Amino acid sequence: SVSPGYVSTELVDAANKRSGATSSSEQQEFAKTIPSLQPSDIADGVLYALATPPHVQV
Repeated sequence: SVSPGYVSTELVDAANKRSGATSSSEQQEFAKTIPSLQPSDIADGVLYALATPPHVQV
């Protein structure tokens, strides 16, 4: 399984929009204070794992 942690996507905004909620200033500040991965980082990690020999555990 892939468990990347915080990834910078539109997921929270889309969920808030669907539910009618708005992003809080706390959520926005949190997003600014921690380094986040980009979706391409996750894709690169998956490609790396798939490219390893079958006997390698990643």
